[in-house]
Amino acid sequence: MITSAPPESPAASAMCPASRPIVSRTTRRPCNAAVSLSIDIDVQSNYAYIADGSCGLSIFDIRKPSNPIYKAGVDTDGFSWNVVVSGNHAYVADDSNGLVVINVKDVTSPYQYSHVDTGSRVMDLVMFQNYIYLAVGNSGLQIVKLCDI
Repeated sequence: MITSAPPESPAASAMCPASRPIVSRTTRRPCNAAVSLSIDIDVQSNYAYIADGSCGLSIFDIRKPSNPIYKAGVDTDGFSWNVVVSGNHAYVADDSNGLVVINVKDVTSPYQYSHVDTGSRVMDLVMFQNYIYLAVGNSGLQIVKLCDI
C-alpha cells in the first residue's frame, strides 16, 4: 500500500512493512499439463479467479489472505490467457479455443456454460457494459454481445 505522497518520494504505509511484502504463497491446482503458467487474475468478493494457462481456470477462496484455499477449476481445451468475472460467469480468453464462458455460481463446482468459436487465437479480453471485446490473433478486434452467449 502506498500513501498519496508525491511520485518522486513514495512513502510506504505503516500497515505493510517493506520487509514482508508477500503475505502468502500457494500452489496451483492439480493438473495434468506438462507446463502451466498463472497468467491473469480477477478478484471478486472472496474469490480469486486465475487464468492458469494449460490448466484452464482455477478458483481460490481468499478470505484469509495468509491461507488461500483452492476450491475448484475447469480445464479448458485451450490455453487460458485472461479472465474476467461478472456475476455468475467467468469469461476466459482461451487461445485457439476462443472465448470460453464458465458458470461459477457454485465455486466448488464450476462448469463450462458456453463457448464462442472466434476462428483465431483469443489472447485478451475486456468487458465493458454489455459487450466483451476480444483481441483475436490475425482477426484483430472481435466484439461479442453478452446476451448472445
